[in-house]
Amino acid sequence: MKTVGDRIKARRAELGLTQADVATLAGIKPPSLHDIESGRTKRPAGDTLVKLAKILKTTPEQLQSGRQTDSRGAIARAIDQIPDQDLPKVQAMLNRLIRQASPKK
Repeated sequence: MKTVGDRIKARRAELGLTQADVATLAGIKPPSLHDIESGRTKRPAGDTLVKLAKILKTTPEQLQSGRQTDSRGAIARAIDQIPDQDLPKVQAMLNRLIRQASPKK
């Protein structure tokens, strides 16, 4: 059975990041990330898990259970991949979609 550490390590490898890269971005020491990935630390602190999920472009739920349980997380990950200069266009498109999907009063 895969652990939180296994999923973090696999996702980090998929993104081509080193332990040092991820640890620095998460504000933790590389040995702490090593302990999480190796299973020595079985349950990372909640704030650490949230930071790791953001860096790894996934959700805390995905890292914990291996299952993606919320579509908001998938949407957030997709938005994270959009270049900053394109965000205003995307926001305008989302606003139009929301207006179209909202019931008329």
